[in-house]
Amino acid sequence: MFRFFNRKSPTGKAAVNLTAAQILVIGFFLVILIGGTLLTLPQASSDGRSRGAETAYFTAVSATCVTGLAIVDTGTSWSLFGHIVILVMIQTGGLGFMTMATMLSLLARRSMSPKERLVAAESLSFSTHENTPALVKRIFIATGVVEGAGALILMTRFVPMYGLNGIWLGVFHSISAFCNAGFDLMGTYLTPGTSITGLCSDPVVSSTLMLMIMIGGIGFAVWWDVLDLIFKKKPLSVYSSLVLKFTAALVFGGGALILFFEWSNTATMANMPLWQKIMASLFQSVTTRTAGFMTVDNTLLTESSKALSVLLMFIGGCSGSTAGGIKVNTLAVLLLTVKAYATGRNAVTCKNRSINSSVVMRAMAVTTFALVINTMATFLLVILDRVPLMTALYECVSAGATVGLSLNATPTLSLGSHIITMLLMFAGRVGALTITYSLTLRESRMKNLVTYPEMSMPIG
Repeated sequence: MFRFFNRKSPTGKAAVNLTAAQILVIGFFLVILIGGTLLTLPQASSDGRSRGAETAYFTAVSATCVTGLAIVDTGTSWSLFGHIVILVMIQTGGLGFMTMATMLSLLARRSMSPKERLVAAESLSFSTHENTPALVKRIFIATGVVEGAGALILMTRFVPMYGLNGIWLGVFHSISAFCNAGFDLMGTYLTPGTSITGLCSDPVVSSTLMLMIMIGGIGFAVWWDVLDLIFKKKPLSVYSSLVLKFTAALVFGGGALILFFEWSNTATMANMPLWQKIMASLFQSVTTRTAGFMTVDNTLLTESSKALSVLLMFIGGCSGSTAGGIKVNTLAVLLLTVKAYATGRNAVTCKNRSINSSVVMRAMAVTTFALVINTMATFLLVILDRVPLMTALYECVSAGATVGLSLNATPTLSLGSHIITMLLMFAGRVGALTITYSLTLRESRMKNLVTYPEMSMPIG
């Protein structure tokens, strides 16, 4: 497909010459189009009747963008064929369209052009594309090992409970958790639409899903640093050390606050034993970082917990991972920028390393863009469907950060609000700046040779 988009005309010039960002956007769109079309088939539905275009394509967007928001319950509404289609889209969206395309090229023993390496590297947020094929191989092997291990552990609980169906449940939920998708099939066995709340008291299921979510959400680059630290005794890079510390602070800090907010809430955790309260609080803190599973009904959370969940969803995981949000490293750069300004420094630094001003500008642009589109979408949902403000904000941030948690508003929204939600999910997965770049002419990305006089701008 890559070569189709960059094929030569009879004159020798490129008839269609797309940028890396444009190829990524089109690739994700085609996966959604194919998956959504398959889901419109009667064979994809559990009752043999088509679910309709709106439900099918909404589910396709949510699965490919590894979000987890759904109009209908995944377990009871789709057939085995539909579940397989959804799982393939989750895996493709989680690893990235170009990662999958790269692996297919390697399996076909076809060499990759420099531009193909660049596109694959950009989809994974790698800083270099020289060893892209080798990195992709390592990612696939590591992904298979992690997802396989997670599936086996989950099978030890699901098979005794649900028989041989537990094998498929283990595989599906392992991939869904690792890819931070949040789709589940438990509606078939528990109450539809309640995610895994019925398994809240099972420490094996909860801890396994939490671990899978965190591994998928820290980013592939951090993986290698951690493995090199363990096996080669190489020190962590400044980047990996920074994001791991911030991730730990968000997980445990968020968990502690949720535990405090929900301690006396009889609708959620008040009647749980202490260990289960701690487990449920940590799970909520982890899952809001773009996973979408829930062990506690989010509609019953206190307003404080809902507000905290919105903040955690907005932040998300790490760059180059299966997670969404503005990313932990973006938050770190913003906080380091504030620290530099507050201490009177003229440079942003971290562990005796300076952070380039272009990185600071990118962090500000990503955060501002996310704030703007989520705010606009929230008000549109309030206007179109009379959704309460907190509920609209929760749904929009969940979609934009590809989380998938919901206050049960998504199934009741109108077509217009569903389209807005789908656009948010697409922007959140592909990346706001990637979409912006894909719509910009190549010349606009060239270094500007014209300079202008400086002006004074009062701030604060």
